[in-house]
Amino acid sequence: MGPSWTSPVAQAALRAVPRPVVGWAFTHPPRVPQAALPWWVRRRAASTSYAVGAATVATATPDDALPGRHVVLLHGGAYVLSSPSAHWRVLLRVARAGRARATYVEYPLAPEHTVEQTTEAVLEVWAELARRHPEDELVLVGDSAGGGLALVTAQLLRDRDLAPRPQRLALLSPWVDLTLDDPETLHLDAVDQVLPRSGLLTAARHYAGGRDLADPLHSPINGDLSGLGDLLVLVSRAEQFLPQCRRLAELAGPGTTVDLREHDLLPHDWPLFGLAEGVESLQQVADFLWD
Repeated sequence: MGPSWTSPVAQAALRAVPRPVVGWAFTHPPRVPQAALPWWVRRRAASTSYAVGAATVATATPDDALPGRHVVLLHGGAYVLSSPSAHWRVLLRVARAGRARATYVEYPLAPEHTVEQTTEAVLEVWAELARRHPEDELVLVGDSAGGGLALVTAQLLRDRDLAPRPQRLALLSPWVDLTLDDPETLHLDAVDQVLPRSGLLTAARHYAGGRDLADPLHSPINGDLSGLGDLLVLVSRAEQFLPQCRRLAELAGPGTTVDLREHDLLPHDWPLFGLAEGVESLQQVADFLWD
């Protein structure tokens, strides 16, 4: 099946936004107050929002949610930006398709915070969710930078022998190697219509806080990729994260399976843009998480 009519429209709209503008947002991230739990989510589902350390957590439970199903989303934004409303649209579509409770995590952002603070904050949130919802099986979804953070979270939970551990992770256009220095990535930088490599590297340095960009704490592809359960990875062949997603699938160790699904003619993190292909992809995510 070919791309929907919305795909070329979205591609044209993205081309109309100069990549330097996106890069400027990564290097000079605006700080506009945003609710982790938008008003329209509160109107659609029973919901609550609360602080856990330096993070804010928002949980919504659709009326038809099945007991025990709970999806947690770590949002993208190059570790420096957040967009709760946009990501709730992704999260609720997955939750409704899988009849699950949904939690959005507003984790500490760079440059005000660095990787050590962010990863510890996410682990603290995970423990609190397990305490509040002991009967739920928590599964993780992450897009872009949030995909990398989701993978790191799974690695840290395994390494520290912390329970519960997510048995399934869905990663959408995940950023799992902050270095962006291999030849194929450099080539795809000219093709990628969303992400400017220079802006990404600046954001990465802010987040790393002096650590080498290859450090597994923020480049999980360089860490231990065994014993992580089942991973679904969605990526476009027109984005610069494609090579690292392929390497992730190749490097998966014992106890880790990677279902890598590549798509043509789609922008980075396409489920955020309201495309028909995005709706289909989020249904695939729900099917994967709760088959």
